[in-house]
Amino acid sequence: MKYKKMRALPEKIILDLCGGTTAIVAEKLGRKWIGIEINAKYLEVAEERIKKAHE
Repeated sequence: MKYKKMRALPEKIILDLCGGTTAIVAEKLGRKWIGIEINAKYLEVAEERIKKAHE
């Protein structure tokens, strides 16, 4: 997986607005993050993607 360059300072919290991709990259780079998803179905998908990234 290619990572996008995180432009926020390392001590800042990264915001993932949907899908989980930003959260996954933030975790792999040791960054704190918050995820927001309005649709319950997409929330489940994002949670699964994040769990699989930890395996």
